Amino acid sequence: MTMSREVSFAQLHFMNSKDVSLFLHCHIKTAQIKLKVIREHLNRKPNSPITVQEFADYEGIPLTILERFKKWQHS
Repeated sequence: MTMSREVSFAQLHFMNSKDVSLFLHCHIKTAQIKLKVIREHLNRKPNSPITVQEFADYEGIPLTILERFKKWQHS
């Protein structure tokens, strides 16, 4: 008996500094600092990736907006 757990787009895709920079209309260094702050908030290691879901939760941005942005960006 296998358990099927559906994983969403937001849990499989990550936000990098370029994504954050484009989405928030900020300089790349500001985006890098933003990701560092989120990692510290989540008690993550310095180079661990931040998922779209985690970024949306931290920033208070509706997940659907970020998912559309990521899908548009990579299409």
